[in-house]
Amino acid sequence: MTEPRAVFTLKSMRKILALIIAGFASHSVHAEFSSGLGIFALNLNRTTTSNTAEKTLIGPMFYPVIVRYQTSAFWGDLRWAPYTSFTHLTTLAIKNETPDGTAKRNFAIVSSPLVYPMGPQWFLSAGPGLMYYELKGEGGTKVVNNGTGTTVFGVPSKTRSSKVFIFEIGSGWQINEYRIGVDLYFSGLSSDRLSTSFQASLSRSFGGQSW
Repeated sequence: MTEPRAVFTLKSMRKILALIIAGFASHSVHAEFSSGLGIFALNLNRTTTSNTAEKTLIGPMFYPVIVRYQTSAFWGDLRWAPYTSFTHLTTLAIKNETPDGTAKRNFAIVSSPLVYPMGPQWFLSAGPGLMYYELKGEGGTKVVNNGTGTTVFGVPSKTRSSKVFIFEIGSGWQINEYRIGVDLYFSGLSSDRLSTSFQASLSRSFGGQSW
């Protein structure tokens, strides 16, 4: 089967985020940057990792780097906080492979949520985003168990990627310069293949700066 031609690439998503940040910076907005690490569970209760093809509650686990930009309040207390979450650095130290060990996995998210404070430290967030997921294999074939027998699967010989639009709903706490966040990501909202992923993160702010 011929795979669809990639419309977005990881590089293009990073350029889009850079342009968004530059656009706000050019309007003299009081900005705040933060960076940190997260724990990401992909496709809750939809992923098969065992030889019996049973679904697991917690899907593949990743440890992404998160870089975030947040504006000052522009409509009441509402703030805009676009960010990118990606694993291409952490998988250099912590390998992340498919259960059969035939391919390496990475992902990147570019999201554009709005953030609203619910108290001195507690906040809610929601907004759209784009997720890029890739598999990079060594090529060849491998026999794997499909639950009732075995099937021969082709191992990708080069990077295979997919791009999906997501919508996130999150909450968190800002404690001094530290940000603790929990987020749910929904994809396939307009189909019968709704998928949910989860991310918990800890970031440190670098303070505000007048742009």
